[in-house]
Amino acid sequence: MGIDQAVRELRQNLQQSQEKFAEVVGVERDAISEWELGRARPKRVAVRLRLVALARVARHQGRLSEEAFERLCAIPPPAGSHRF
Repeated sequence: MGIDQAVRELRQNLQQSQEKFAEVVGVERDAISEWELGRARPKRVAVRLRLVALARVARHQGRLSEEAFERLCAIPPPAGSHRF
C-alpha cells in the first residue's frame, strides 16, 4: 500500500470529502487530490503530524487498516530536508 492509498482510506473512513479533509489537515483540496493520485506526497512537517494524529484516532476507533496506519506513520521526510 502506498501513501496515496493510505491517505484515501483514511479520508474515506473518516467520511470526509477531499475539501473537508483538506481543511482539517491544513492544505488546499488540490493537495489531497494529488496525494490520492500518487502525484505528490505530504511535505510539510506540520501536515505530516496532523495526518499521523488523524490516523491514530481512526486506528483506535477501528476505522483504518493496520497497513494504512503503518504507512501514514512512516511517511518519509521530503528529500533534502534536515532532521533535528
